[in-house]
Formats: sequence, C-alpha cells, structure tokens
Amino acid sequence: MNEENVKRYLHVIQRSVQLIEQELGVESGAIEPAQEAPPLAEQVVEKAVDPALSPEQIEARKQHIEDLMSIDCWPPAIEDYLVADVTKEDQINRANCVLDWMIDRPVEGLDFLDFGTGDGWIARQALTRGVNSSTGYDVEESPNWATIDEVKFTTNAEELGAGSYDVIMLYDVLDHCQDPVGVMQQVKGLLKFGGVVFIRCHPWTSKHATHAYKQGLNKAYVHLFMTWDEMNVVLGEEKPMFTRVEKNPLEAYRWWFHEFNIVKERIVKGEPISQFFLVESFKELIAQEQELNEDQIKDFFKDMEMDFVDYILEK
Repeated sequence: MNEENVKRYLHVIQRSVQLIEQELGVESGAIEPAQEAPPLAEQVVEKAVDPALSPEQIEARKQHIEDLMSIDCWPPAIEDYLVADVTKEDQINRANCVLDWMIDRPVEGLDFLDFGTGDGWIARQALTRGVNSSTGYDVEESPNWATIDEVKFTTNAEELGAGSYDVIMLYDVLDHCQDPVGVMQQVKGLLKFGGVVFIRCHPWTSKHATHAYKQGLNKAYVHLFMTWDEMNVVLGEEKPMFTRVEKNPLEAYRWWFHEFNIVKERIVKGEPISQFFLVESFKELIAQEQELNEDQIKDFFKDMEMDFVDYILEK
C-alpha cells in the first residue's frame, strides 16, 4: 500500500467516525477536505439518500459514499480473474463442480429439478450423471435454454407437477427470494416421497452477497456500508441483485427449513476477514450501518467469515 493510499484510507476512517458522531449527535473534530473522488463516486447524487434526512445528513451520506468509493486499495470481493467473461467450457466445468460438491449420493435413474436454474448449466450437466429426466425452472427465461435440447425448461411453476422429483437443487437462490419460506413450501410439494433437496445459501454477511462484482463493483462487504438506494446509484444502470438482509443467517436458514429434516449443514469459509475491515473505526461503522447492538457485533463479524452455507434436506 503506497503513501497516497494510506492517506486516503486514513481519511475515510476519519470520515466514518465523523458520520457516526453526527448521527449520534456528538460534536466531531476537524477533518481535512477529502481528495477528489474517481468517476464512480461522482455517480452519487441526491436521490441516493433518504429524503427524510436533514440537509446536513444528506451531505454527510453523499460524502460518506464518495469517500468509500475513493479507496483504491479496498480488498476485492472475489479475485479479479474470476470477474472475467466466462466461456461455455467454463460454465460446464463450474456446473460439474457444483454437482460434485453438493450431491452426496447416486442420482442414476432419478428425476432431477434445478429450481432457480438461471442459464441451465446445472440442469444440463445433471444429464451426464444418468438421471432419468432433468428439468430447469426459473421465473425468467434465459436465451441459453434454446441451446440445450435435452432439458425441459419452464417459467411456469404449474408445469412442474406435485410429487414429481427425487432430487431438487436450489443453488444460490433463497437469499435472493422475497419469500424463502413460501419457496420451500413449494419445493416440499414438488418432492417425491423419499426425495432429497440440496441447497446452497449465500449469506448477507458474506463478502460478495449482492453479486455487485458482476456489475463492476468488486469490493468486499461493500453492501454493508451503504443503503440499497445508494448501491443502486453507485451501480448506475446495473442494479444489484435483490438480497435478503438476514443479520443472523444460520438462524434464518434453520427457520426456512423447519418443515424439513436437516440432514447436513455445512459452513463454507474463504479467506479470513481482511485486517482492512478490523480497524476499530470500520467495525464501528459496520455496526452503525447494520444497526447492530453491542451484543450482536461479535457474532456478526464471525458470520462475515462465511462465504456460503450448504444444506441437505429430506421430508
């Protein structure tokens, strides 16, 4: 980290403390003027802040986001090379890795459903495992479905049929649903007697929870420092993926699955939290932005170590 980055980093920490003091009504100290922000920060406009705030608070929020965006030494949410455009071969390899990692039993001769299939690669590769049939369901049709003849794709949930599937996969779906409990009730109705559900959850507390890196904002945990409207403005035309704000994710997941038998719960962790976020001022800022009380802070930072949580469920 060069001297210029260190100065910018320290300035943002100072601004973070000032913001907290301002919202708490505490008199803040003198702060040097902020350095000029890069173009991305200039996208932060007045519509990004809560109109119920006072003019002073609005300016503080705008300055807060500009300062955050000006840090060019911010740790990435994912490695830069993973953000690059992926090929068909990459998608196939990824789908095979998902199936290898998630499915713990033979699926030959079984009826498979990829619920929230996206472009359909997992449903496609399930066929290579000898399933009897493979179906992909999503609320929006992907142009890629037309290139995969062997899989039945649909956006109509009524076409799925009650009690039709031995194996149901939900890979990074539920944390981006408005009603995960309702989705799980639907999934339960689609499952055959003796069937199994494989689920990957993507916690709000994870460093890449909102997939903002896909829209060019590759900053770890950045969603924890901004409101939803502020994220929208920073990303411009590319809106962040809807993500549920579950500040105690394991408790939430266990509730979502309360009508199932949880056969396995597996927490997937990546690298330890960067020291960048463990500076006391940044910890205070996260607690402030996430509205955490003192008893919640320790557990929240522990949950920030999780990348994903995987489940195997049975009726």
